[in-house]
Amino acid sequence: MDPLIQAQGLTLRYGRKTALNDVSFTIPKGRVVGLLGHNGAGKTTLMKALVGLQQGEGQLSVLGLNPMKQRVQLLESLAYIPAVAILPRWAKVAELIELMTGLHPKFSPERA
Repeated sequence: MDPLIQAQGLTLRYGRKTALNDVSFTIPKGRVVGLLGHNGAGKTTLMKALVGLQQGEGQLSVLGLNPMKQRVQLLESLAYIPAVAILPRWAKVAELIELMTGLHPKFSPERA
């Protein structure tokens, strides 16, 4: 059985800061896990990598797919909702539509 998530030698950075350094783990299907850590530990960076929004080094697969190369196919089976899912009040509607277009490949600006 393929694992739900598998990482091998995963290194993720935001800016100059290394969030995760050479991390390897496997999460089997059906397992419930928690992702805990202090501010800046790399939790959000990892979540972004899992849905193809963050490039990293090493190997990463989610549902047997490479999040960076097969993002459209992956997002047919899952969605990512950030911890702070509040839209900025200063943003114009056109900017929010552009943001959503970049976040989810099936988002339709025409239907919005």
